[in-house]
Amino acid sequence: MKKLFLVLVALSLAMFVAAQSNKTEKQKEDKTSEYRKGTSSFAFDSLVIDYGVIQKGSSGETVFRFKNVGKEPIILTDVSAACGCTTPDWTKDPILPKKTGEIRVKYDTNRMGYFNKTISIKSNKNPDTPIVLTIKGEVVNQ
Repeated sequence: MKKLFLVLVALSLAMFVAAQSNKTEKQKEDKTSEYRKGTSSFAFDSLVIDYGVIQKGSSGETVFRFKNVGKEPIILTDVSAACGCTTPDWTKDPILPKKTGEIRVKYDTNRMGYFNKTISIKSNKNPDTPIVLTIKGEVVNQ
């Protein structure tokens, strides 16, 4: 009887943990779609840019574009890459309502292999919760 009880408790605990994990992923997806749909002040064309397969030494530059769909100006206060191989540059002036801004990203294509890098954006609209952009792809030498 004790074994049956312990098995049931362990099963219940496992189901609870799995449910919490799925909820966290769903909340993350909802936040991502919020920026894409424009229910926050930002409406990005895309939060992920896939370079695909690129040549070693190629440009490695891409642009994330967004529109201010809010009613007040957006000021980007911090745009930072997760590592030194990715360099962001961004619109420094306030982005007025209904206007667009951009974040230019350059990846060091002298680094061979797969990459998946993130860029975090903080603004006056999201000072505590950065928006995370992603670049990914593979650098090959052919």
